[in-house]
Amino acid sequence: MQVKKLILVFSILLLALSLPLMATGAKEILEEEKLSETVNSVDVATPNYATVDKTDLIQAFNYAYSYMTVQSLYSQGISINGAYWLRAIDDAENMSDTSAFLLDTSEMESAISSYTTDYYQAGLKDDAGAILSNEELANLSAPETLLEKFSYAYSLIYTAQLKYMNGLDISAPEFKQGAADALYNVANPLMTTDECQSAVENYAAKLDEEYEEYLKVVSEENLKAAEEFLATNKGNEEMIELPSGDLMEIVSEDEELGATPSETDSVIVDYDLYLLDGSEIDSGTDVTFDLQNLIPGFIEAVTNMKVGQECYVYIHPDYGYGEQNTGTIPPQSLLVFRIYLKGIATPEVTE
Repeated sequence: MQVKKLILVFSILLLALSLPLMATGAKEILEEEKLSETVNSVDVATPNYATVDKTDLIQAFNYAYSYMTVQSLYSQGISINGAYWLRAIDDAENMSDTSAFLLDTSEMESAISSYTTDYYQAGLKDDAGAILSNEELANLSAPETLLEKFSYAYSLIYTAQLKYMNGLDISAPEFKQGAADALYNVANPLMTTDECQSAVENYAAKLDEEYEEYLKVVSEENLKAAEEFLATNKGNEEMIELPSGDLMEIVSEDEELGATPSETDSVIVDYDLYLLDGSEIDSGTDVTFDLQNLIPGFIEAVTNMKVGQECYVYIHPDYGYGEQNTGTIPPQSLLVFRIYLKGIATPEVTE
């Protein structure tokens, strides 16, 4: 719980920083990331935090993605203190032990805000500083300068968001090595530009495959649950079975009921939409819908109601969104609507 709370705070802090590389969904990050103009390499001591097996999908991705991230920041004139950037990667790997953090969340927020206005927008620049060993990184004292504080805060938030919110397979040693090779502009990085691009693309393809498999499993489970629910409740005396097999339950009626809409009508409704597990997806009050533009299950339900009735309607996926994954409604979900039919809209008369 503490880790999730911290990540939520971190995501808010990152959004407050008007710099590039804002983390979104995992797939979007990988698709949008581009290898920016490479800063000219210089001859410096080579940082050594990990060996990278370029044939290993995860190791190659970690090196490549971190390398590309730093290059992108550099190409936009953003200065980074290398030591504090790298130390933050290690700290993000161990979110359960926040006592090791060199800054608390309020200090990170302040560092990000101050860097944006007092350093980045002011056009200030500095180099990455000295290359430190793992032992030296572990023994770093709290950052003192604005650049050190920003570098630590941004790196920790960014790495943690990739790992814990976006679910990427972040491995600190290779992630550090990729960042270090870019931070210190080593003459011979462990992977070429083409290899970095390929590594990220290959990892993105892996995510796509895993996501498609996940959706397949979710789809099968949801369809089974929907059909079991409808079959179990079909004989309930409080339920009305509609021609499609969907179920409707009248929960209240006004003293005087009105007309029944046709499929070509527009209707005025209050509604709530839930999934079978009770999750609320959508709601509205005094909403006017053109029935011809809605899902079949909603149309069938409303055209079997009278104005003044309030009903719960249980819609099979075939008459809802089926195999579509809308982002908020998983594929093959049973839809549960509460609908209060308030009126039939009068068509506007065109003179």
